[in-house]
Amino acid sequence: MTALPFVSRRRLLRLAAVGVVAVPALSIATDASAASAGPSGPDDQTIPNAEARDTHARNTEARNTAVVRRAFAEFYGGGRTERFAEFFDHGYIEHDPAIAAGRSGLLAWVRQTQAQRPRSITSIKRIIAQGSMVAVHSHRSTTPADEMTGTAVIELFSLRAGRIVEHWTYTQAVPATTRSGNSMFSNVYAYPGTPPVVTRTRADANRQLILKAWAAVFSARDLTVLDRYWAPGNGYLQHNPNVPNGVGGLKGFLGTLPPSVSQNRFSVAAGDLVLTVNQSVATSGDLDSDLVGSAVADVYRIVDGRAVEHWDVVSPVPTTSANDHSVFSRLHPEL
Repeated sequence: MTALPFVSRRRLLRLAAVGVVAVPALSIATDASAASAGPSGPDDQTIPNAEARDTHARNTEARNTAVVRRAFAEFYGGGRTERFAEFFDHGYIEHDPAIAAGRSGLLAWVRQTQAQRPRSITSIKRIIAQGSMVAVHSHRSTTPADEMTGTAVIELFSLRAGRIVEHWTYTQAVPATTRSGNSMFSNVYAYPGTPPVVTRTRADANRQLILKAWAAVFSARDLTVLDRYWAPGNGYLQHNPNVPNGVGGLKGFLGTLPPSVSQNRFSVAAGDLVLTVNQSVATSGDLDSDLVGSAVADVYRIVDGRAVEHWDVVSPVPTTSANDHSVFSRLHPEL
């Protein structure tokens, strides 16, 4: 492990690095709510017609989702390391602190993981694709049928021309019990009728709503925002293991937390799902550093302008890394 230098986010964003990639697990089981929608990717603005741009973006996001699913099933899960080049660009950049830089670091990590945890299975629970980004929420466990075991994982993949060029990972141990009785992975919300079709414009509006609401609630501690943008009463379904269902439960939990400030690092939206990754630090901390506080990765289900369901992964920000990159920096020079 290499101790990361104390370096500001602005400095990190100016660095260009090449190296690696990787993600968890061995055998792969896929399911759940995969969604593909969102704003245009990096190449879409060269297409003059708005309808054509939208079609191009949807096709790109569908392709990116398929690449990530295949990488889980064939490379990570199937152990077919000879197919590395089909999924990962030669200039891959890795942000998982456990994995060394370069293709050799990735391959060594995958082989070591397969040898040490041959019975581990990663179950994909939901995928959110928007632009060049694909977010995956998954469950790693040797007993995947029991959602009260193993590790909760949220990963982000950045793709270019159908290959992964950059990767981030956030993990949390799964507890045996939760305050709500819901697992960290299950889908509990049920639409009263046929689920609506969520347009790309609506999905991105949901993303903007969550970004603004998150800042107001978790930095400014304006809890009145919860009454406006969260489902009322017990209609808000909670999968954070430390918080009961309902807005009241969330308000009570927030009252136990010390003052903090936060900064959004990533956000992705598709369908009725919004994913955000925020860096949260104590009010005395330095948000200009990538090496302090906690990484908070949240997934919200938004219905009619309100959050109705929530999953998250919370982990301390590491100060050391096998690849010398922070868990927040975005370094690929073309994205």
